[in-house]
Amino acid sequence: MNNLGTLYRFEIKKILKNRVTQVMLVILCIITILEAIVPGLSVTRDKRDARMELNGRIIDDTLLNEMYQNIDDNGHSSTPNNEKYFGICYLEQTSIPGPDNVLADYTAEDMYRAREEQILGYMDDIELSDQIITHWKEIMKKTEKPFKYIYSCGSLFLSQGLGVMMLIIMLLSALCLTTVFTIEYRQRTDQIVLSSRNGRKETYLVKLCAGLSVIIASTVFATGLLTVLIFVIYGSSGFDSIVQLSSIFSAYPFSMGQFIIIQMVIMITVVIMYAVFAMVVSIFTKNSLAVMGMMFGAYLFGELDVLSDKAGNISFLRTLMSSYVISMHSLSEYRMLNIGGKLFTIYVASPILYLLISIILTVIGSMVYERGQVNGR
Repeated sequence: MNNLGTLYRFEIKKILKNRVTQVMLVILCIITILEAIVPGLSVTRDKRDARMELNGRIIDDTLLNEMYQNIDDNGHSSTPNNEKYFGICYLEQTSIPGPDNVLADYTAEDMYRAREEQILGYMDDIELSDQIITHWKEIMKKTEKPFKYIYSCGSLFLSQGLGVMMLIIMLLSALCLTTVFTIEYRQRTDQIVLSSRNGRKETYLVKLCAGLSVIIASTVFATGLLTVLIFVIYGSSGFDSIVQLSSIFSAYPFSMGQFIIIQMVIMITVVIMYAVFAMVVSIFTKNSLAVMGMMFGAYLFGELDVLSDKAGNISFLRTLMSSYVISMHSLSEYRMLNIGGKLFTIYVASPILYLLISIILTVIGSMVYERGQVNGR
């Protein structure tokens, strides 16, 4: 057992001493810092302070009528002191379809009704079943109306930053973990390892655990760094804001803080899948670039909106891709997985799927690695 512990520490050191790993970790830190700072450059401190003036106000007819006095018919500025109405104006403009509608002609009740009609209309367009639509109607009732306005600058930047971070973690896995097994093949030491006392099952599991440890630790560190920076720069305001103020057509009864926690939990399952996939598939391909190509292709498939929402199972498969589930776009995803009459949202189905894929790959990789023969080349 002590030998396995020594091997585990050795494998971690081997990964961390890799120049590529060191460069990718530095890039991860830089991107994390930039994701906390750069988004805020588009919103000055004065604008943020102005938009926070209405925090805690209920978005009802009283507030809308107050806003109408400070905007023109199309929702544009008409007085210098109107920046505080930005979020509320955006909510109404997005909820009420049509570019030529005069906002002042609508009440708060009209706005909320128009928003829900757009959501239900989209559900009909993508041909959701009556069971799923009825389920969403019940979920939407859990979101209290009228909405309470809370400016969600910091929480929005954190949520978006986590999505960008996933790309760097994927590249870190693809570039740094594919050598955990392939380096022995390239250096022609794999026969020696397989011939040793613990060269098959034990070595395979130790290598897998070492790779997982590095990726999970990197993810936790980067996530923690981004969270601390967001709190320091933008404060804690907005984490109790409902997601509908950032993603207008979301039907989920979440606060931004709850959604971010969901993102972080899913991220852990995603990085486990990334790490296992990179290491196990490299056993088959013996080629790091091939593995990186597969992983990057899968990531792009989740990012690119190339399929119609009516494309059935293929389109739904895209919504289960990690790059999509982590993003803010997923808050407006209404398709659900139906298993035996039980409905599951992508936030429930995707992490289970990721862990299942990780387990299957681990078992298959173990079988292949254990059966490796010491053959001449």
